[in-house]
Amino acid sequence: MRDRLMQTACEPRFLLGGLLMLLAVMMLVFGLLGAELYLTRISMMVSIVALVIYFAGLKWSKNLAFPIGLLLFAIPLPSIIFNQITAPLQLLASDYATRAIRLFGVPALREGNVIELAQIKLQVVEACSGIRSLMTLATLAVVYLRFFEKRMWRRIAVLASVVPIAVVANAARVAGTGVMSHYRGAQAAEGFMHMFSGWVVFFAAFLLFMLIAQILIAFEKLFRRR
Repeated sequence: MRDRLMQTACEPRFLLGGLLMLLAVMMLVFGLLGAELYLTRISMMVSIVALVIYFAGLKWSKNLAFPIGLLLFAIPLPSIIFNQITAPLQLLASDYATRAIRLFGVPALREGNVIELAQIKLQVVEACSGIRSLMTLATLAVVYLRFFEKRMWRRIAVLASVVPIAVVANAARVAGTGVMSHYRGAQAAEGFMHMFSGWVVFFAAFLLFMLIAQILIAFEKLFRRR
């Protein structure tokens, strides 16, 4: 976008930019006083927008809306929203993982977000809920759709597929951990193997996401031919 930015006229809006910067400072102060970290982090984005408008104008801020907006994915969700998302994800992951573990002939019993095996208990905690994989996959999806996808219906369909992909991938990781723990002991659920399996499963989830995007493109081409 560098060429587009260089061709965009700079029309500084000192008053509007100054007011937005004042708003950002107030958000930072009130966030610190109220111990509301999300508000303090959002104030950083508001200050960036304020600086762009103050020095370059509204047209520049419009052109920079996507890269600035992408910073939202770098800011952790507020606790009230985070807890509402992670709890269902934990239950889904433990439920699907238990079903998958049984398919391998391993006896498993689920109680809430705890999976009881013969040798070990697996607890699907917040860190294993899949929320981090979901946010990371959503970030990659938004970047992919911004630069490589033009059709709105495909954008919506591909973006909607992120949630089930992340849930299934995380359940597969938990199930794999449970099966390995049953045959190789508790050490398979800890340390390097646990971390490495997370990377492998996330890479598989990303490949599945790309596959779905390509299938939708092929489906539209086939529909047009008919």
